Amino acid sequence: MKVSNKRLFAQNEVFDFFFCAVDDLQGSVVPDYLVVQPRNIKEDLVSGVGILPVVDGRLGLVKIFRPALQGSFWEIPHGFLDENENEIDACVRELHEETGIETTSGDIEFLATVAPDSGVLGGLVKLYLARGSLPSSKVQHEIGLEDFSFFTKKETVELINSGKVIYEYQDILEQVAGKTLTASIDPEKY
Repeated sequence: MKVSNKRLFAQNEVFDFFFCAVDDLQGSVVPDYLVVQPRNIKEDLVSGVGILPVVDGRLGLVKIFRPALQGSFWEIPHGFLDENENEIDACVRELHEETGIETTSGDIEFLATVAPDSGVLGGLVKLYLARGSLPSSKVQHEIGLEDFSFFTKKETVELINSGKVIYEYQDILEQVAGKTLTASIDPEKY
C-alpha cells in the first residue's frame, strides 16, 4: 500500500480533514480517500481517552445526542486530550466534566488502546478503568450531553443488546465492561 498526495481541505477546532491517494500497488487507486485527524495528537497517535467509571459495582455511562446518527445513545465518558495533557490527567478531567465524579490518578487503571474508526480517523484512544465515588459536583454543560447514570453488569449488557449503546468500539466495551465488572467488583451483587 502506498499513501500519497495528502492534502488538507478543511479544519475546525478539533479536526483536520484530508484527502489522500491510496494505491494498493495492484492496480486499484482511491484518489480522494478521506482521513480525519484530531488536531491535538501525540507522537504515538493517541488523541483521546475513554473512561469506564465503576462505582459500587456499577458502570457509569453518559447519554449523548449524536448529530451524525440523529439520535441519543449511552456511551462511556470520553474526550480529547488537551494540549500538553497526559492521558491520566485527561481521564480525571473528562470524568469530572461529563459525570461530576471526582477521582485521582491513583484510581485510574489502563485497559486497552483502540482505534475508533481506523478506516477514517487518524487517532487512537486509550481506555481506562476509573474506580471512584458517586458524583460530587454538577456536570459541566456540554452540547448534546443529556444524562449520566450507573448500570449493573446485567443492565449494561441489556443496553448493548437493545442497541441503546452505540459506540465506536462497542465490542470492546462489552468485553472490557464484562471482564472489568466481573474481575474488579464483588460478583455476589449480580
